[in-house]
Amino acid sequence: MGSNYTYRFAVINFGYFRSFCLLLFVFAFFTGYSQSYVNSNSFELTGNVQNTDGAPLMYADIHIKDSFIATLSDDKGNFSIEAKKGDILVITGFLMKTMEFPVTSEEFMSIRLESDVELLDAILLSQEKEEKERMRTPFQKVKKRGLGYPTQQFRNKDFWPGDISVFETLYRNPLLVATNGGAIALQRSRGQLGQMPAMVILDDVPVDQSILQQLDPDQIRSVSFVRSLAGTIKYGSLGSGGVIYVKSKNMDNFDDSEDIEPRSALATDNDYVEDLLSLEESIEDSRYIAQLKSAVTFEQAKSIYQQHTISLGVSSLLYYLEASEFFTQWDLLYSHKILSRLFRLSNNNPKVLLGIAYQCEQLGRFRQAAYVYQELMLMRPDHLQSYLDLAQVYTQIGHYKLANSLYRQMLYNNIPNLDFRPVEFQVITEYRRFLSKFRSKVNFQGLPNELLIPNSRRTVRIVFEWTNPLTEFEFQFVSPDKKFYNWKHTAFENKSYIESELALGYMTKDFVIEEAARGDWIVNINRLSEDNENIPTFVKYTLYKNYGLQNETIETKVVPLTKLEDKVMLDEILE
Repeated sequence: MGSNYTYRFAVINFGYFRSFCLLLFVFAFFTGYSQSYVNSNSFELTGNVQNTDGAPLMYADIHIKDSFIATLSDDKGNFSIEAKKGDILVITGFLMKTMEFPVTSEEFMSIRLESDVELLDAILLSQEKEEKERMRTPFQKVKKRGLGYPTQQFRNKDFWPGDISVFETLYRNPLLVATNGGAIALQRSRGQLGQMPAMVILDDVPVDQSILQQLDPDQIRSVSFVRSLAGTIKYGSLGSGGVIYVKSKNMDNFDDSEDIEPRSALATDNDYVEDLLSLEESIEDSRYIAQLKSAVTFEQAKSIYQQHTISLGVSSLLYYLEASEFFTQWDLLYSHKILSRLFRLSNNNPKVLLGIAYQCEQLGRFRQAAYVYQELMLMRPDHLQSYLDLAQVYTQIGHYKLANSLYRQMLYNNIPNLDFRPVEFQVITEYRRFLSKFRSKVNFQGLPNELLIPNSRRTVRIVFEWTNPLTEFEFQFVSPDKKFYNWKHTAFENKSYIESELALGYMTKDFVIEEAARGDWIVNINRLSEDNENIPTFVKYTLYKNYGLQNETIETKVVPLTKLEDKVMLDEILE
């Protein structure tokens, strides 16, 4: 590879909309382009995937066993993949059993996957149970379930002089919408649960939302929209539609006596008593990495690595990533070469490329990560995640105009054939942070004032991303007072979320710990389903402290889920 980097320029024109995204740049350490590593006896195998009733299966994952070669079925269940006789197709579909099919000829393959009947029955029973367990609140019936969300705050100086009530101020905010009954709700993503009126807490007392129309803005100190993890842990199901905190200048001016007692808004039965191993303590080295670590010289380590590449071939993604990290202690260029080889052998497999990008970010190689993310954008221009990743990494490498262009288009939802509403909260949160830190470097004319209000709160933001939407796992958050909240990426708990991921191409979830709940937090992670050992699912965990402030810090960890046997402590967020 040598010390000279390869320049790659790419322009994507999004056509007939008045704004377009110019993706121009990438420094990279990769030589050549991502190329298929295909045997000379291979051929293009075509086929169709259906369920047992004959309905086409969209977004089924089809890959050649013990290789990086993979594809997805289209909206009619059709697929094509490079294969050869004797290969084994491993096919996974949402709510379907994973099944294997041998390739015996070059003829068209018609494949039917069996439904995971036990899981489907469990989901139906869960839906019936949830309907029965809906509870009456001062607003409507809501589920006994919570979500974690970011926050936004207004202070008295931010209210408009002509506002007659706090309701007018909130109704004007783009993050809030009115329900059919006229109540205010935090906007929800497409494919999620229906809109619920937000819970209102006036001076620490839960009140009916109608009081917002009676509150004079001049008497209000601040209003916060809480879509936060801390709000869910504290208020439980009543806060699952979001929480609006209202702080008055003089709470005695208002009658805060309500039919609901404040104590009923607190979550129960979520006391944390576990004592888990840390991620570092729980993960053991494979025998291949152990052999690498036994080397006492750089030359000896290279010899062991070269022997491993012969025995493993091109089928072990995790090994190449771990080997690249291992060689950083000996020679950075050699570490780069390992990732470069992996990139060339990736067969344009998005899961492999995402693993490379995550590893680059964890090692602080943001320019190389930008190259990989741009390749993914060119491969998957219809995936929302491609735009989120590029905007973030362009910010990291100082390409602020490119990042600003992407954020604007996502914010105004004007990229043809894409709908960014499912990730709009993340876009708004990240764009506010971007403008707070880099406003002087970009054109911000015409943006809503709410985006330009500098963040003044010491906020902790946690962002998770993952490489496979069909893998099941769980995040657990433990507050300073040892209360926990779980978010599960499973068909049983979050069927509609996964369906939206598959349809729109995003694999991310963010959580915010607000200033009022600061203290020592614990973040745990657990794998809940089997994983592909050759191309394991990676979860990227990014922790922002003092989010959006000038003293912001960022920490990134990458977790190979296949190595998790039990739930482990991913992080301790210390005050």
